[in-house]
Amino acid sequence: MKKIFLVIAAAIFLSGITTSCVDMPETKGVEEVYSARAEFIKAQAALKSAEVKLKEAQVATQNALTKQKEAAVRAQELVNARDQAYTDADKTYYNLQLAQMQAMSEQNLVQAQIALTNAQKEYQAALAQLEIAKVFIPEMYQDQLMRIVRRLDRISRNIVMNQSRLVGLNFTLNSYIAKDSVQVATLLKGEVTSAQRNLAMVTEVLNLAKEARTGDLETVKATVAAKIVEQNKAAEVAMSTAVGIALEARKMEEKVDSLDFERYEKSDYRVNVAIPEAVRADFDAYFAMSLAANSSNKLSADKATYSYIGTLGNLIAQLQAVLTEVGNRESANPSVPEWTTLKENVQAQIDSFTAVRTKLENLIKDLSIDARAKMSEAQTYANQYGLYYGNAERLDDLKDMLDNNINDINDYIAALEQDTVDAQVRYNEAVVKFEAFKKNGISDMFPSSQIKGIRDAIAELTQYIADQQVEFTMLEKQKNALVTVINNLGK
Repeated sequence: MKKIFLVIAAAIFLSGITTSCVDMPETKGVEEVYSARAEFIKAQAALKSAEVKLKEAQVATQNALTKQKEAAVRAQELVNARDQAYTDADKTYYNLQLAQMQAMSEQNLVQAQIALTNAQKEYQAALAQLEIAKVFIPEMYQDQLMRIVRRLDRISRNIVMNQSRLVGLNFTLNSYIAKDSVQVATLLKGEVTSAQRNLAMVTEVLNLAKEARTGDLETVKATVAAKIVEQNKAAEVAMSTAVGIALEARKMEEKVDSLDFERYEKSDYRVNVAIPEAVRADFDAYFAMSLAANSSNKLSADKATYSYIGTLGNLIAQLQAVLTEVGNRESANPSVPEWTTLKENVQAQIDSFTAVRTKLENLIKDLSIDARAKMSEAQTYANQYGLYYGNAERLDDLKDMLDNNINDINDYIAALEQDTVDAQVRYNEAVVKFEAFKKNGISDMFPSSQIKGIRDAIAELTQYIADQQVEFTMLEKQKNALVTVINNLGK
């Protein structure tokens, strides 16, 4: 008697199944054969139901991912609107909209991911219960069926795993669009602003030079002198602003360093796990054999509390090891419910400290992004300092010419006209780069932007999952055809 257990997954293409020239099985008792066949058909029905649920969960996940793509487009629109906003109130409004959109899309995707994982587990369990018992099946059909089952299992797991990855990629994309792109957008927008300001400055000096050639010379001299003072003051303000913003960024970086220490190096995290009385003796023996050698592990004198003191990462890792051991004890002693209670106690602590770690990681990420954005803003003001200071020097040159050598004004005007053309070209280039970044999420100036790379990875992974789904469907048809053949044996 042979038993075949079906597990699930999704698809690697299997060559066609031959269903003709079926050998009849050896004669068995009619009641035994029909009873086995009834059980087999019942298991098939359960499997079909699980298949439907799995497909429904996969469709729900795909729908959530589609909404996530729409959210990414909306996120980009909000980012563009925020970057073009003039007041802090408007920028705050757009940031709140982005945060709300992110939270909602994350929640929807996580729920879809959980439903998909649960459906996959149910489908796997149904396949495992599909047992061909008490029915003699020719070796050829056994081998074919087992190959299909194994490939279904492998491909199904692969689909679910990659759909989970896709969920993460989509959330990363929205998160990057909403926050991390601020750094690059700030720099690119600053380049546009600087180029525009430089063009205006050169044009203004050019017009003053032309006016000096045809208008009242003394009036032009007074205007130029006033402009020199104005530009020097503007340069001082720009530099002071740059320094102030850079100090803000540095404070953020110091906070990141503090959180990094708390996340990775702080060694006084403590966990206490209650040990049920019925299993204290056994846990004490396990502790003495496997945990006592590490001084970070402690067991209270009454054996009622296990504790660990150390870094967050080591604490979670040690709890995971304890959880594995307790889970093994639970499996070996199903009549002792206290092992289950202890396992739940340990798992609750793991969940709690994992949440602490996740919160720290998110804070580190957000603060790091904000710090980089602040440094980009500081750089923009530092660039403005260079522009104002450079224009003051340009005006100084004009003033010297008006005071000493007005006859060379035509050559100076020609040079300024060329400077104006060059400034216009630089402004046009800056606008093109900024608009391209807003559209594609990538810039030659700042290749660190990952938006385009994330989008490409999403497209590639989406196609891969679709191909796997096609293969899974083909394999399912082959499995169903073979099961039909098996059901008809001996009829």
